[in-house]
Amino acid sequence: MGFVWFKQAVYYRPKRNISPLFRLELTSDLGASEKRYFNLNQKPYSKYLPFNFIYIANKSSIDVILHINDSIKKKINAGTIESFDEEVIPAIRSIAIENTDSTNSISKSDIEILIQKQRTYLSVLNKIFENL
Repeated sequence: MGFVWFKQAVYYRPKRNISPLFRLELTSDLGASEKRYFNLNQKPYSKYLPFNFIYIANKSSIDVILHINDSIKKKINAGTIESFDEEVIPAIRSIAIENTDSTNSISKSDIEILIQKQRTYLSVLNKIFENL
Protein backbone atom coordinates (compact mmCIF):
# COMPACT_ATOMS: atom_id res chain seq x y z
CA MET A 1 0.00 0.00 0.00
CA GLY A 2 1.48 3.34 -1.05
CA PHE A 3 1.53 6.60 0.81
CA VAL A 4 -0.68 9.47 -0.19
CA TRP A 5 0.85 12.90 0.21
CA PHE A 6 -1.31 15.88 1.00
CA LYS A 7 -0.29 19.49 0.74
CA GLN A 8 -0.48 21.27 4.05
CA ALA A 9 -3.46 23.64 4.21
CA VAL A 10 -2.22 27.19 4.49
CA TYR A 11 -4.27 29.43 6.72
CA TYR A 12 -5.00 32.58 4.76
CA ARG A 13 -6.13 35.77 6.47
CA PRO A 14 -6.58 38.89 4.36
CA LYS A 15 -6.32 42.17 6.24
CA ARG A 16 -9.97 43.05 5.63
CA ASN A 17 -11.45 39.64 6.42
CA ILE A 18 -12.74 40.40 9.93
CA SER A 19 -13.52 43.56 11.84
CA PRO A 20 -13.66 44.55 15.47
CA LEU A 21 -17.08 44.49 17.12
CA PHE A 22 -18.61 47.93 16.57
CA ARG A 23 -21.26 49.38 18.89
CA LEU A 24 -23.81 51.65 17.21
CA GLU A 25 -25.38 54.05 19.66
CA LEU A 26 -28.35 56.36 19.41
CA THR A 27 -27.24 59.94 20.00
CA SER A 28 -30.64 60.91 21.41
CA ASP A 29 -33.96 59.30 22.26
CA LEU A 30 -35.88 57.70 19.38
CA GLY A 31 -39.08 59.72 19.01
CA ALA A 32 -42.56 58.41 18.33
CA SER A 33 -42.72 56.77 14.87
CA GLU A 34 -39.19 58.03 14.16
CA LYS A 35 -36.77 56.23 11.86
CA ARG A 36 -33.06 56.78 12.52
CA TYR A 37 -30.26 55.88 10.08
CA PHE A 38 -26.72 54.89 11.03
CA ASN A 39 -24.04 56.07 8.59
CA LEU A 40 -21.81 53.07 7.83
CA ASN A 41 -20.10 54.82 4.92
CA GLN A 42 -17.73 56.70 7.20
CA LYS A 43 -14.60 55.59 9.00
CA PRO A 44 -14.03 53.27 10.78
CA TYR A 45 -17.01 51.29 9.42
CA SER A 46 -16.43 51.82 5.69
CA LYS A 47 -13.14 49.94 5.85
CA TYR A 48 -14.99 46.68 6.61
CA LEU A 49 -18.15 46.93 4.49
CA PRO A 50 -20.19 44.82 4.00
CA PHE A 51 -20.80 43.46 7.50
CA ASN A 52 -22.26 39.98 7.97
CA PHE A 53 -23.30 39.89 11.64
CA ILE A 54 -25.65 42.10 13.65
CA TYR A 55 -26.84 41.87 17.26
CA ILE A 56 -29.66 44.02 18.59
CA ALA A 57 -31.02 44.23 22.12
CA ASN A 58 -34.34 46.01 22.60
CA LYS A 59 -34.59 46.70 26.33
CA SER A 60 -37.60 49.00 25.95
CA SER A 61 -41.29 48.15 26.28
CA ILE A 62 -41.91 49.14 22.64
CA ASP A 63 -41.36 47.06 19.50
CA VAL A 64 -38.88 48.38 16.93
CA ILE A 65 -38.23 47.58 13.29
CA LEU A 66 -34.67 47.05 12.11
CA HIS A 67 -34.19 48.12 8.48
CA ILE A 68 -31.21 46.56 6.73
CA ASN A 69 -30.10 47.75 3.27
CA ASP A 70 -33.47 49.51 2.90
CA SER A 71 -34.96 46.23 1.72
CA ILE A 72 -35.00 43.86 4.70
CA LYS A 73 -37.22 44.59 7.71
CA LYS A 74 -36.95 42.64 10.96
CA LYS A 75 -39.35 43.28 13.84
CA ILE A 76 -37.57 43.25 17.18
CA ASN A 77 -40.10 42.70 19.95
CA ALA A 78 -39.95 44.61 23.22
CA GLY A 79 -37.55 43.15 25.77
CA THR A 80 -35.82 40.76 23.34
CA ILE A 81 -32.38 40.15 21.90
CA GLU A 82 -31.91 39.11 18.27
CA SER A 83 -28.86 38.33 16.19
CA PHE A 84 -28.57 37.73 12.47
CA ASP A 85 -25.61 36.27 10.62
CA GLU A 86 -24.67 35.79 6.99
CA GLU A 87 -27.18 32.99 6.48
CA VAL A 88 -30.06 35.40 7.12
CA ILE A 89 -28.50 38.64 5.85
CA PRO A 90 -25.40 38.07 3.71
CA ALA A 91 -24.27 41.68 3.31
CA ILE A 92 -25.15 44.55 5.64
CA ARG A 93 -24.42 47.92 4.03
CA SER A 94 -26.92 50.20 5.78
CA ILE A 95 -28.90 50.10 9.01
CA ALA A 96 -31.89 52.05 10.31
CA ILE A 97 -34.05 51.59 13.38
CA GLU A 98 -37.72 52.59 13.58
CA ASN A 99 -39.98 53.14 16.58
CA THR A 100 -43.33 51.42 15.98
CA ASP A 101 -45.19 53.36 18.69
CA SER A 102 -46.94 56.51 17.49
CA THR A 103 -47.09 58.16 20.94
CA ASN A 104 -44.10 57.09 23.07
CA SER A 105 -40.40 57.59 22.53
CA ILE A 106 -37.62 55.10 23.29
CA SER A 107 -34.68 56.02 25.49
CA LYS A 108 -31.32 55.95 23.72
CA SER A 109 -29.97 53.53 26.34
CA ASP A 110 -32.73 50.98 25.63
CA ILE A 111 -31.41 50.02 22.18
CA GLU A 112 -28.07 48.29 21.76
CA ILE A 113 -26.72 47.42 18.31
CA LEU A 114 -23.48 45.59 17.58
CA ILE A 115 -22.16 44.87 14.08
CA GLN A 116 -19.17 42.93 12.85
CA LYS A 117 -17.65 41.47 9.75
CA GLN A 118 -16.86 37.93 10.79
CA ARG A 119 -14.79 35.31 9.09
CA THR A 120 -17.15 33.17 7.08
CA TYR A 121 -16.98 29.42 7.18
CA LEU A 122 -17.25 29.25 3.41
CA SER A 123 -14.37 31.69 2.80
CA VAL A 124 -12.07 29.68 5.09
CA LEU A 125 -12.93 26.44 3.26
CA ASN A 126 -12.34 28.05 -0.14
CA LYS A 127 -8.89 29.25 0.89
CA ILE A 128 -7.97 25.80 2.23
CA PHE A 129 -9.09 24.04 -0.96
CA GLU A 130 -7.25 26.56 -3.17
CA ASN A 131 -3.99 25.51 -1.54
CA LEU A 132 -4.47 21.74 -1.82
